[in-house]
Amino acid sequence: MYGMRVLVTGGTGFVGSHCAAELVRHGFEVRLLVRNPDRIAPAFEPLGIEPPPHSVGDVTDRASVERAAQGCDAILHAASVYSLDGRDAEIMRRVNVEGTDTVLRVACERGFDPIVYVSSYVVLLPTEANLLSVSEEVKHPRGAYSASKADAERIARALQEEGAPVAIGYPGVVFGPNDPHFGESTRLVRDILSRKFPMIPRGGLSIVDVRDLAEAFARMFSIKRGLRRYLLGGTRIAFADLIDTMSELTGRKIFRLTLPPWSMRPAVRAAGLLQRVLPLRLPVSQEGFDAIAWDVRTDDSASVADLGFAPRDLRETLVDTCQWAFRAGHITKKQAGRLVAQG
Repeated sequence: MYGMRVLVTGGTGFVGSHCAAELVRHGFEVRLLVRNPDRIAPAFEPLGIEPPPHSVGDVTDRASVERAAQGCDAILHAASVYSLDGRDAEIMRRVNVEGTDTVLRVACERGFDPIVYVSSYVVLLPTEANLLSVSEEVKHPRGAYSASKADAERIARALQEEGAPVAIGYPGVVFGPNDPHFGESTRLVRDILSRKFPMIPRGGLSIVDVRDLAEAFARMFSIKRGLRRYLLGGTRIAFADLIDTMSELTGRKIFRLTLPPWSMRPAVRAAGLLQRVLPLRLPVSQEGFDAIAWDVRTDDSASVADLGFAPRDLRETLVDTCQWAFRAGHITKKQAGRLVAQG
């Protein structure tokens, strides 16, 4: 497998940069498809990896995708706009859906093997099952991001049905250090430490460390080929326990009152309507609320068996995330609490 040249889209993003760095560590040749080369160095310097060569272009522009794909053997399609702000709906449709269609079809036409696509576990929700499985059909989740990823998932699965060697990974909520663009997970950490959730719905999240996720995706290029689907949910934790754990780690009291989801839905819907007209970003979104209220566990057994997926202790992830967020200026010294001294 060594000597394989892998084209990585989204390589200056949170998941993409960590995956690209891990592919380099595994001995693969990596080429990035990027819109802005100025973002490459800031994304890779914290990871201790020399920035890979790159091609400038856009995932929605077929010509630039074809140009970047020349000389490559496989692809990791990680490019995606992840936003829980409904005002970003248009760009999410364009990048997440149109971009996925363009990239995966070019990869198929060039005979790439494997073609690895970074999906999300939200495309399989909601479900009646307590344990989420990759055998679930693609759903029709509410919210601009979830809906765009579900439509992109249908494209990937259609190509699988045609026999293309598409491997799909379904991450849970991705936490971890070194997020180049202050993404939704870092924002959630900040908002929890800022005490912006005095009332929360009963339920939980599946959280995966970006470093464990990157290792799993890199291993998809080293094992058997063909149609594969892997859930990479990580550790399920009640949202109340997540807040309490962060309170304990930082040594700061963070009050929260847990309520049944039905009692909060009217207020969440109202917040969604307000968000359409307010210039400020609200900490509450329908998609984020639903992700907690659905409260399912993911069946990661295939990822454990095939990829050696071994999620680290969630406390380690939270400590590393908070300490990095403080160093990066995303949270204050007061919010980081005693983690400042430990870092």
